[in-house]
Amino acid sequence: MEQGLRERKKARTMHHVQAVALKLFSERGFDEVTVEQVAAEAEVSPSTVYRYFGTKEGLVIVDEFDDPAIGGFEALLVTDEPLLVVLRRAFASIDEEQFGQARSLTMIRTKMILDTPALSAAAAIRIAELTVGLADHLAAARGFTRAKALALVATGMGCMVAALHEWYEADGAVSYSACLDEALDALSELHTT
Repeated sequence: MEQGLRERKKARTMHHVQAVALKLFSERGFDEVTVEQVAAEAEVSPSTVYRYFGTKEGLVIVDEFDDPAIGGFEALLVTDEPLLVVLRRAFASIDEEQFGQARSLTMIRTKMILDTPALSAAAAIRIAELTVGLADHLAAARGFTRAKALALVATGMGCMVAALHEWYEADGAVSYSACLDEALDALSELHTT
């Protein structure tokens, strides 16, 4: 899906601000850096940081790939394609950019999330919020009950987190899509046990 000028500018700004934030967090520690310091170093206003990332934790857990992936997933939900195909296609669209071209930043972010309790908690909250929002969208798009939609989206999110762990532990030597495929394929075990 082609991005417009506004979306590309937002993505560039987010990428720049996040890179500055990660550099500062790596040098000084997450707890020792303020949003105001990040904004000053990135040459943007604190309000820009809050508008794009919401919170200090958001500087690590939110990125310019979120909106395209979520938008792509929501757009694909209204098709008749099977949900596993939809999930794979939504993430294949950002795989090369986020896990290839932005591999170093994604590695740093993942390490920080895994090693910093406040970031782990914030990531869990973000995943829970996304799960509810996507489940509501899925229920409306496909006519599922809310419970069914929540179960399906939560399962997909669990696979995405498992794939991220596998990708990170392999030091990015395997594509994220391959890790996601392995996690999604593991769901077949639910039918055999």
